[in-house]
Amino acid sequence: MRAAFLNSLICPDCGSGLRIYAAGKKGDVVDEGVLYCISCKRAYPITEGVPILLDDERKRKWDAQLLSAMLPSIKNRLVSGLVEGMIARIKSLDTSSGWEWDDVKHWQGVYEKQLSESGRLDQKNLRYFQRRQLLGRLARLKENAIVLEIGCGSGITTSRLFNFRESHALYIGTDMSMNAIRLNKRTMNYENSEYILCAGDNLPIKNNHLDYLIIFGVMHHMPQKARVLDIVKAKVKQGGIIITHEGIIKPRPIPRFMEGRIFGKIKDSAHEERIKLSDLEAAVKRTGRVIARMETMSPLMELVYAAFPQLAKGERNYSTYKIIAAIDRLSSRTLGRIFRSMRGEEWLYVVRNEE
Repeated sequence: MRAAFLNSLICPDCGSGLRIYAAGKKGDVVDEGVLYCISCKRAYPITEGVPILLDDERKRKWDAQLLSAMLPSIKNRLVSGLVEGMIARIKSLDTSSGWEWDDVKHWQGVYEKQLSESGRLDQKNLRYFQRRQLLGRLARLKENAIVLEIGCGSGITTSRLFNFRESHALYIGTDMSMNAIRLNKRTMNYENSEYILCAGDNLPIKNNHLDYLIIFGVMHHMPQKARVLDIVKAKVKQGGIIITHEGIIKPRPIPRFMEGRIFGKIKDSAHEERIKLSDLEAAVKRTGRVIARMETMSPLMELVYAAFPQLAKGERNYSTYKIIAAIDRLSSRTLGRIFRSMRGEEWLYVVRNEE
C-alpha cells in the first residue's frame, strides 16, 4: 500500500485514524509493516502490500503469525509494545470458526486453483453481456473517482465493465481471501489500485469517502444479507453510486427432483444461499434513489443455458447474446408479471445515495 492511502483508512474496531510503521518499503509503497491505532491500542499487519484490517470477531491466528514475524525488525518501542499486546489478544480470541469462515476457506481454495492456471481468466459470457448492457448506459466513471469493491474476487467482471485507466480512478479491492486479492491484482493489472483484507460489513474506510461502491454477488455470503446496504452506504458520498447484483429466492417452476435431472446435480451449501427479493428491494430503497434496474436469468434463460452450455463458458457470440437477452427481458416482463416463478433469478440495481 502507498503511504498516502493511510488517509482513507480507519481502525475496524473503534473507527479512529491509523498510523503506519513500515518494516519493508519501496519508494512510497509499504510492502510489509504495521498499522496501529493509538485510541484502542490495536495493531494490524501489512503483508504483500495489503493491510489486514479485521475486527476482533474475525481476526485469525495468521494475523498473530505475521505480527510475530515482524516483531524483531520493529525498532519503535511504542509500536513493538502494541504488536506484543495484539499478538496476545489474538491468541486469546475464539475465532476462525463457523459458517463465515467455512465460506472463506471455500473461496480460498477456488482462487488458489485459479491462481495456478496460466493465462487471463475469461468471463465474456451472457451474464457479463447483460451487466454491460445496463451499466453501459451510465456515464463513464468520474475523473479521479474513488471506487471500492466489496468481495473483489478475481476481478474478471469489474475489470471489463469499467475503464479505470480512462478516468484515472483509484480502485480499492476488498476481500476476506488473500488468494482472491492476489488473483485480482493479476487480473486488474492496474497501477492506481489498493487492496484491503477486511470484512465487507465493517469496511475500515472513512465515511462519505467513496464515489462508487460495487457489490457483485456478495451480500448472500454475509450474515446480514441485504441489510449490508444499510451499513455500507455511510461510506459513499452524497450523490455517489452503489451497484449491486444478487441472486434472489423465488418459487421454483420445476420440482427440485426434476430440476436436478435437467440442470445437473443441485448443491446444497451456504455458498448457494440467496436473498429474498422483498428484502433486497426494501434495502435498496433505504439506500437511495434507484436509477437503473435489471432482472436476469429467468427460467427460460436457464433452459437456454442448459441447451447451449457453451454460452456459459466464455464464448463471445454477441449476436446470439442480444437475441437471448431480449428473450430473457421479454419473459421477465410478461410471464414474470403473471407468474412470480417466471421472474429473473438475478437482480442488478444501480442506486444513487442521496443522503
